[in-house]
Amino acid sequence: MLPYLINWGPLKISSFGSFMFLAFVFGLFISWREARDRGLDDDRFFDATLLATVAAFVGARLGYVISRLGDFTDNILKIFVIWYYPGLSLWGAIFCGLVGGFILARRHKLSLNKYADALAIGSLYAYFILYLGAVLDGGLTGKTTNLFLGILQPGLTGKRYPVAIFGATLSAIYILLLVLIKRRKSKLKPGTIFWVILSGIGLTEMLLAFIRDNLLYLDGLSVHLLLATVLFVAPWGPLFVIWEGKEWLGKIGEKIGKKL
Repeated sequence: MLPYLINWGPLKISSFGSFMFLAFVFGLFISWREARDRGLDDDRFFDATLLATVAAFVGARLGYVISRLGDFTDNILKIFVIWYYPGLSLWGAIFCGLVGGFILARRHKLSLNKYADALAIGSLYAYFILYLGAVLDGGLTGKTTNLFLGILQPGLTGKRYPVAIFGATLSAIYILLLVLIKRRKSKLKPGTIFWVILSGIGLTEMLLAFIRDNLLYLDGLSVHLLLATVLFVAPWGPLFVIWEGKEWLGKIGEKIGKKL
């Protein structure tokens, strides 16, 4: 574990903070390249994306504060001093990023499906980089395990599931699949990549919720698991519509009817 890349006197640069900046820069570059390939205007893309990123970051911070309100009630200024009182919420980032991206794409007259696909691809790379940062940071705590995969984490007793390593591995697999699809030049309908990546992130978080420790629970139910399940399942409806699932099912029904 390496929580700080630089820890020299008053100068402290955290691993996760550094990787978060890298995720933003590299994710933005990938999204811009994908947007350009889809014929989207550069200026409109950057105007919309930079503001959507701000919305996602604000949402990430507010989501964390709301989930741990007791830590901030004594001094509300802690909310803004993120370098001393760190904490971001994936769900706040996703919700505010999606809402902000939708509004800004419409305002800047960008093709919504093409913009969403480009942004999703860059976000997937950023998601992977963030998990790499979490591996160094050691802030994601897994449940105790006796399996050989368990690792020791500073300040904790017993071996723990390597949640961040699993997250980085799964996101790397998604990136590899995406690269293979692009190399095969598969023709996917606009919007498909966005909804598939969103569902994939939901699946990743849903699986990790079973081995993560210190999650927020509501009446015995893991809020993280609940939100991850929704994110995993919700894209199926739009994908069904995009790929004309109703017509496809109708054709299958006709074939079955003829055989009967």
